[in-house]
Amino acid sequence: MAGLPVVWAMAGGSIAALLWGDLHMPLAWIAQQTLRGADSSTLASIPLFLLAGELMNRGGLTLRIMRVAEHCFGRLRGGLGLVNVATAFVYGG
Repeated sequence: MAGLPVVWAMAGGSIAALLWGDLHMPLAWIAQQTLRGADSSTLASIPLFLLAGELMNRGGLTLRIMRVAEHCFGRLRGGLGLVNVATAFVYGG
């Protein structure tokens, strides 16, 4: 969100922990915790989720999904909210 690459954010967090944290922490433990955070499958899924959204947007799929949801739920009371929930349901699989 800040336009900062994840690598630099993790490095900044590690440096901040060194500067303001417990000085008796072993450096190997800090490196191990940093690598454990980078090995997370959640961290790997974020760029893939953004890629899928970009591909759907450029291919026009998102507009088609919105049109179908508006056609089905747009005239109902609270239609905008229903359209939002329906499109999120489709995107979520």
